[in-house]
Amino acid sequence: MRHLKFKTRIVFIILIFMPIILLFNNSTTALRENFTKTPVEIPLADIFNSVATSALNSKYNALPKVFSSFPLNLDGSINYSKGGAFLIGANGLYQSGQSFSSSGLLVLPPADSFDFIKVNFTKPGQTELDQNFIWYLSGTYGIQKAQSNYSQGVRVQIVVAGDPIDSTDAKYAVVDDFIVTQKNTISRKSSFGTWPLRKNFYFSIQVSTLGSGNINENLIIDGLTVKSNNRRPWLGIAQSNLLWDQNYNSIISGISTAGSKWIRTNLSTSSNAPFFTKTVLAANQTNLKVLAIIMPEYYEDYTDPANSMGNADSTQDGPFKKKCGFSTGALKVSMIDIELFSTRLENNLKYLKSASANIDAFEIGNELDWVCFNGDITLGTKPIATNLPQQFYIKYAQMLKESKRLISIYFPTSQVLSFGTANPGLFGSVDSYVQDPQNILASLTFLNNVNHLQYVDAIGIHLYPGSASAADIYNAKKTISNYSNISNASKPIWITEFGFYSVAKNFSAIRYSGIRFFIELINSFTDVSISSLFLYTYSLPGDGFSFVDTQGNIEPSIRIVNQYNQLLVN
Repeated sequence: MRHLKFKTRIVFIILIFMPIILLFNNSTTALRENFTKTPVEIPLADIFNSVATSALNSKYNALPKVFSSFPLNLDGSINYSKGGAFLIGANGLYQSGQSFSSSGLLVLPPADSFDFIKVNFTKPGQTELDQNFIWYLSGTYGIQKAQSNYSQGVRVQIVVAGDPIDSTDAKYAVVDDFIVTQKNTISRKSSFGTWPLRKNFYFSIQVSTLGSGNINENLIIDGLTVKSNNRRPWLGIAQSNLLWDQNYNSIISGISTAGSKWIRTNLSTSSNAPFFTKTVLAANQTNLKVLAIIMPEYYEDYTDPANSMGNADSTQDGPFKKKCGFSTGALKVSMIDIELFSTRLENNLKYLKSASANIDAFEIGNELDWVCFNGDITLGTKPIATNLPQQFYIKYAQMLKESKRLISIYFPTSQVLSFGTANPGLFGSVDSYVQDPQNILASLTFLNNVNHLQYVDAIGIHLYPGSASAADIYNAKKTISNYSNISNASKPIWITEFGFYSVAKNFSAIRYSGIRFFIELINSFTDVSISSLFLYTYSLPGDGFSFVDTQGNIEPSIRIVNQYNQLLVN
């Protein structure tokens, strides 16, 4: 089959285990829409009983929470050596010269640099952070201006805690760690990740001095607020090749049973419309939402298909097959006939509509920054985006425009996504990809003085970190931010494929931890809207990403899908 999907990336699994804990429960939740951002802002005074429920040192001894409770020395002077925390109650200046308000919180660390003050914040019984939203702590941190300008600064750590799920889970984690010195007043957003989903969640601001003594280390935190800009994403499953599997009902049932809210699969030729429609109806009947990939088709979208293939092998075991898993090469987007493409797409949409099959989103193209799905890239090269043929951009822009037009007619409420970029260079691939795939989309914003991203509702990307190492996670986080910047964060990101490659029989626990780590990363973005995640793939026996093996056994780490989605409520 021409679009048979093989993942042949070389990956190395070296997981750095970190305290990433999700709250798993047995509640049943209804599917909610999460395409739009709904900013929420809650000042601490509105969500917490008081400034803080407690202020403790490293030995769990209580520290003063109001100024009047600081102890006195023998001579009657105030003893600040143990530290404390209280509302400042008056306007003032940071050492940097910036002003702070009277509602600022003063946190004085103990004089002993090996000690710290931990100011705990917990929720009143009747107030909960909405589980649908990603929450973070926002505030401005700086050293108070004093008679003496001498200050060595403080270390600030934002600590989260909650009930563990089992005996192997950590009870707390540091989600942010930074230094505030004499002259650097810092505005900071510290994400809580998935921790607010845990029972008995609370967070702490932990502060220690960097010097010897604390007399000039008055940390003022102004504008301390718990905020949310974005909803949490649902977790779905990307299931390629469903069109060529007569066992599709069983696969769809398995995906639904696994707890997925979405299935991603590929729409094909007009002649395949009846079978594709059956798969969509089967997904609809199990309450799965459907994301359909619209890819160029050999038999219907090209006037000269044989000469529209790039990098085809001359033998059955040539270099293209070694790279991609098949020998035919890939279709060139630059040679697609838009009129034929439009006709074929409309035939499919009409058939789906006539059968009352519902598709919730469409992805226009797949991994067009990689040689396996774009014949306009020469095998063995690493072009930059501007080196792709101009006709590639023109034709893909026309694909977006026509797709949006037709989808608006037949499925007016459905989302339209740009193609999911493969980003293979991030995690170890040597060649045959576009080095800067985000610039393919950026180029579409000004092609012929038209912003062609107006035809999409969201940006699609794929991420396959080889591990949960700091380097891979940093690359993933930076990549997501780069794509968000293309549309100035006005369009959400959909991660329409991600996964971890199975390399050993005892891989399940490692993959499970890697997926949880990735989900924690996605739930930690404060300014980027990520609507949905699709785990690759449920059933493709023989493929290292498949959760179902050649004997039909289901790999246990698939449980993460149900565990995570059950956390989300309307």
